[in-house]
Formats: sequence, C-alpha cells, structure tokens
Amino acid sequence: MLWTQLADPNSFTTVDIERVRREHLEKLDRYRARKDWEAWVEEDELDLEGERIISEIKNFKDEFFYKVASDYK
Repeated sequence: MLWTQLADPNSFTTVDIERVRREHLEKLDRYRARKDWEAWVEEDELDLEGERIISEIKNFKDEFFYKVASDYK
C-alpha cells in the first residue's frame, strides 16, 4: 500500500514524505550495520506482545483468586 492510499493527500506535504523516507532509509542502514548479537538485545514487537500477554494472565489470575476468595467470606 502507498501512503497516499492510507491518508488524505492534503494532510501531509512533500517535506513530510521526504522526512519519513529519510528516516526509513536510516533505520535500514542501522539494521544492516548492526552486529548479530545486537539483534538479540533489541526489543521488538514480539517482546512487547509477550509482556502484554503475561500481564493479562497475571491480572486474570489475581481477579479469579479475588473472586474465589470473596465467595468464601
């Protein structure tokens, strides 16, 4: 998909497009220049998603325990 298909063409300028393109190319250069071990250290979307799921499981366990414990009062 193109950026112009996602957003209203009047909401961004050619300066915005060039800035985003430049930042994207810089990010690709950093990925190419990094060492193998740096890829393992870097936090990515899977790490964030895993932390979110673990947090939800802990919250569910706490809510379940609180509900079960409050039923016995």
